[in-house]
Amino acid sequence: MGRGEGDQRGGLDMTSSVHGAGGQSFSSLAVELEDNAVSVVDMQAIRLTPMQCVQLFKIMKGNTSVHTLLCNDNPLEDAGATSLAEVLDSNPNLTVLDLSHTSVGVSGAAALARGVRKAKGLQELYLGQSGWWANAMGDMGAKAFAEALATHKSLSRVELQYNGIGIQGGVALAEAMGNNDEVSHLNLSFNSIRDDAIYHVAQMLVKNGRLQCLDLSGNQFGPTGGTHLSVALKENGTLQRLYLSQNNLGSQGAKALSQSFVLNRGLVEVDLTDNNLGTAGGLFVGDCLMNNRILRKLDLSSNSLGDDGVA
Repeated sequence: MGRGEGDQRGGLDMTSSVHGAGGQSFSSLAVELEDNAVSVVDMQAIRLTPMQCVQLFKIMKGNTSVHTLLCNDNPLEDAGATSLAEVLDSNPNLTVLDLSHTSVGVSGAAALARGVRKAKGLQELYLGQSGWWANAMGDMGAKAFAEALATHKSLSRVELQYNGIGIQGGVALAEAMGNNDEVSHLNLSFNSIRDDAIYHVAQMLVKNGRLQCLDLSGNQFGPTGGTHLSVALKENGTLQRLYLSQNNLGSQGAKALSQSFVLNRGLVEVDLTDNNLGTAGGLFVGDCLMNNRILRKLDLSSNSLGDDGVA
């Protein structure tokens, strides 16, 4: 899930009871899915096998009443993901799809991307999270999703963190987002996008007038990437939240970004945690913030700022 937003997929409070199949066994879930009136299907953490997932998706094919499908914490693997893609193709009313922790690899991601392109009503897509059954779409899967994002007209939230996406996948996603006027929340954290792809992300920020929240934490870029982003942020006025923690911006990256804070009039929250800024970097940011009255939250923790940098 996104930062500080709790579990609010599709505007539903998923901590309360929902109509559907949450917390049931495979057999009872299958019976529930025969009912075309079910609108929320909750398969979370039932620990289904890949073949059981395939069976359930076959039952769901053609069911147009489901608008929220929560498959997270089940090992769909590529076979289940491929079967699910057929469900996406046949249900124009699905708006929320959570596939976090489902062991989806490259071929499964490619199949899902084709399904997403046809799921015209899909608004929220979750494919991230680390740990057990983490997904791993890699560059090839990211390229497939980039093709879907380039033309999709309803997706507003996309989470692809911890997916092994490298420079090529990052470039493809950035270029696709440059042509997307719908996505407002994009999470690419803890991949390996690096400085080269960050240049293309920056170019996307110049073109894109819709994106409001971008998470690039843990993507192994440094001062060069920070400079690319700084140039873009001087022109972008729509981005409100930017998360850059656990990269290696250093004092020079902090200097470049802080200069953009003087001109930017959209950002209200920035996270620069754990970026090796040092005392000099802290001072650069502090000096520039004296001329910014819009930014409300800035996290500089774990940066060895020292007393002078904090001041």
